[in-house]
Amino acid sequence: MYARLSVVTSLIVLSVILSYYFLDREIVYFFDALNTRQYKILDYIAEIPGIVLSLVPIVILYLGLKLIANKITVLDNRLYIISLALSISFTIREILKIIFGRSWPSTFYNNPSLLSDNMYSFNCLSFNHLYKSFPSGHMIAMCSIAVVLSILYPQKNMYGGLSQLLLEYAN
Repeated sequence: MYARLSVVTSLIVLSVILSYYFLDREIVYFFDALNTRQYKILDYIAEIPGIVLSLVPIVILYLGLKLIANKITVLDNRLYIISLALSISFTIREILKIIFGRSWPSTFYNNPSLLSDNMYSFNCLSFNHLYKSFPSGHMIAMCSIAVVLSILYPQKNMYGGLSQLLLEYAN
């Protein structure tokens, strides 16, 4: 079991390293060439994780009131689990941003970036907001919700294919 798990882990680490050296920059240059900033809808989509995270305290308060009234439903429990997963994952995200200290692909807030300054690096253990590109809040929000939904609704698990294959191989 541990041998397979170490193979899967090694493959993941290898794919991350290969992605960093051979794909990451090319993807940035590809999307920059597409001039995706012209599409305002993408600006709105980029705000979704912040909006979702700001709703978490409201949801927790709402669920607390329902708990006091003794009217908690199964859907309320699931909403609580999603809210808790988002809170925990965003807290972990902030810690990881400090640990990795990744420079941004593009300039947003007068920050050094790959496209503007050819800055492509990790500045580990940096508390500077200029180096907090990784991990992405968008990816954290989507993954934490997807994981919770796949656990709550295993019969409708969209990610069953690859994740199931990796888990089966690891076991």
